[in-house]
Amino acid sequence: MSDRRAWLQGLAFLSTSRRPHDLCAVLAGTVVGWPGLTPFPIDQAPSCLGAEIASGWLQFGTEYVPYRVFRLASEDSHTWLLLWNGVVHLVELFALPKSVTVESISSQLTPPREEIELPAAARMQRRLLDPDETATELVFPHRGLAILVGRKSPEQARIVRLRAFEPMSLEQYVQQYVWLAPIRFLSP
Repeated sequence: MSDRRAWLQGLAFLSTSRRPHDLCAVLAGTVVGWPGLTPFPIDQAPSCLGAEIASGWLQFGTEYVPYRVFRLASEDSHTWLLLWNGVVHLVELFALPKSVTVESISSQLTPPREEIELPAAARMQRRLLDPDETATELVFPHRGLAILVGRKSPEQARIVRLRAFEPMSLEQYVQQYVWLAPIRFLSP
């Protein structure tokens, strides 16, 4: 069975049953009815994410947490699962299908949404944007979704990253997933 077929079957399964996480639908750009991420053990990651291709550690706040990266062989998209104590609490989706645009996602979500600027420390931690892009994160904290938008001009917007997490306040989201300890430079 091809990766694409397995992925589509996963989507069909999700639409007929209540799973603790509907990541397959979100991966396809469908966020209607998204209730927020229910944390799950890493061994329960859905098969629609594909094979694990990388792992490592990433800083959040003042701590480092492990992550695992998954990718379907037939797709460009890849998914990062970030774990606290072996449980996935944050999912980051990159390279979503081209049909998934800022407008298509935003039209599925209703306000309230918050806009935050990506701090310099977060921009330096991982190279997510082109040097000439500005970054704004559209956060729907009570829906458990955040969209990092890169813009070269007002007309040129692209989804850089889609995050899924447990519903929470904007303050909690920033504290847990955006804020990084200040960068310290060593003097000679």
